[in-house]
Amino acid sequence: MSYFAIIVGAGPAGLLCALHLHKLRPDLASRLLILEKKSHPRKKLCGGGVNRKAFGVLREAGIDFECEAPAHFNAGGYDIRFRDKRHIVEKPGGTLIFDRAVLDSWLCDRVRAAGIEVRENEAVESYEVAREGVVVTTEKGTYEAQAIVACDGVGSKVRKLAGFEDEYPRARLIQGERPLNPGDENYLVFDFSCMDHGIQGYTWLFPEPDPADRTGKKLVAKIGLYDRTPQASRRVNPRPLLCEIARGYGYEFAESDFESWAIREWTPRSEFAKPRVLLAGDAAGADPLVAEGLHQAFAYGRHAAHALAAAQVARDYSFKHYTRDIRRGELGAELARNRLGAGLLYTPAYEYMLRAGFKLPGILERVFAYVAGEAPELSGLQPRDVVTKTLWHTARRILPPLRLLDP
Repeated sequence: MSYFAIIVGAGPAGLLCALHLHKLRPDLASRLLILEKKSHPRKKLCGGGVNRKAFGVLREAGIDFECEAPAHFNAGGYDIRFRDKRHIVEKPGGTLIFDRAVLDSWLCDRVRAAGIEVRENEAVESYEVAREGVVVTTEKGTYEAQAIVACDGVGSKVRKLAGFEDEYPRARLIQGERPLNPGDENYLVFDFSCMDHGIQGYTWLFPEPDPADRTGKKLVAKIGLYDRTPQASRRVNPRPLLCEIARGYGYEFAESDFESWAIREWTPRSEFAKPRVLLAGDAAGADPLVAEGLHQAFAYGRHAAHALAAAQVARDYSFKHYTRDIRRGELGAELARNRLGAGLLYTPAYEYMLRAGFKLPGILERVFAYVAGEAPELSGLQPRDVVTKTLWHTARRILPPLRLLDP
């Protein structure tokens, strides 16, 4: 069978690509095929956070997410922790937390309602670029199209088959679930104390609707750890550490209770396209700062939809400007900022960075307003004071007598 384009992977990037193309060119969207190797609802390991920046991308695709979203936890803000320090950032509605099985299934229903064909339980085995398009072979058949969009995650088979370079950093994550304890239902916890134990990242405690409860009122606690330590020789076993940290939160886990996954970090060197092939979502690269990727997956989907529509008009499926457009656009700028932030925070200087954040009013407020999807706001931060304070903390560690000068 012949289609305009084939999207591999019915996750956030692939489904939003389809919905955006439906808004841009309904005639082309009706000739889309989405191939998904599993069937919805399917379990997906993820923190499940959707911030306010995503709402605009969804609105462009025809979804009023604030009114129509499926069962979710509406966070009151962020609880940032480091050792004995704690700071609450009040940000009601800044991030919504979903069970990914529920969210992805709901989005897939929207795609089907738009008349777009989705074939589940059909994994891609191979594909080849022909003169007039691509030929995709699955375990159930063969399909032809003008282009293929790889939205099949960090282990993307299409990416491997297409020959994209794959020597980019991968970060690891582990997560477990327990019934939510009373008192934990207000905020999303970001705890950086694990960095004292060799982790380049943070731990989290996110309330989430229990997918087994159809009312959406019963909550579970997602407790996890993110580590972007690049060198395998320097990586520590995160499972016993997360057991200990979770115990401090009031939750008991065995090491075997945690499930693990990985993300491919976005880098400015990454290429996202080849003739007739586009990468989107985790197949392209994710945020290295907080490893939160849903709103970015939605944005990748929008980029891919616009690239497909432009290619059809120009009759040129080389996609030679796709990588450039992502790098120069809002998505690329955000990922570049976050990569810079990760490179500054997840270093041996983390202690001074975090201590400066807790000591200087407004820094954590602005950082987590940014995490909530608001535009980066530097006014009032007085960057020279941030630098001065960080250098001061560094100097007083090197020269202990300087501590006598503390106010």
